[in-house]
Amino acid sequence: MKYDTFEVLNEVFLNFTSFFKWVHIVLDQNMSLKVTHDIAESLQTGIESLPEIERAFVHCDYEFEHHPQDEHKAV
Repeated sequence: MKYDTFEVLNEVFLNFTSFFKWVHIVLDQNMSLKVTHDIAESLQTGIESLPEIERAFVHCDYEFEHHPQDEHKAV
């Protein structure tokens, strides 16, 4: 499968001995929910397979106009 629109914005937070990874991806707005879900789930599973990553969170969006830091409080 080929995806024309894909952007990843990353944040990593240390939790003593392990990391939590937040990823924000932008996909084509015409993709089905199933395809979008499968991409996000595959990305999450891949990131969580890394030994230093305890948990990964993947947020899907369909446009580039706003940034994840505008949606969530600063940590």
